[in-house]
Amino acid sequence: LFYLGRALGNLRDPESVDLLLASLVPELNEARHGRPAPDNPNIHLLQMEATPCWRAAAAWALGRSGDTRAVPVLLETVSSLDNAVDTRYAAAEALVRLADPGSKPGILALAEGYPEVSIRRKLLEALK
Repeated sequence: LFYLGRALGNLRDPESVDLLLASLVPELNEARHGRPAPDNPNIHLLQMEATPCWRAAAAWALGRSGDTRAVPVLLETVSSLDNAVDTRYAAAEALVRLADPGSKPGILALAEGYPEVSIRRKLLEALK
């Protein structure tokens, strides 16, 4: 699914936007797998199989699509700390591409006091 998301982003096919948006619904967040301790012997399973890195690829692809319908979903994805860092970062990166004057107040509100510096910087980049 990761490579499919990347391929759809590279194709920039407007018909894929609804599918990509559906992959970012909150019910699919990475926290649904639990949060095992880093010293847990099974942590490698979470990193290899259970963490759906395809959600980050879907967020990235939405940024490439140019479809501003994705902005509210991307804002929600960045705002939920139940999503993996790579998913939230990809969503913030997509917002850089899709930000328009109407979305900038929401992006600014999210950026102010965001707990992770790299994502906060990416959100602020979207305001330029």
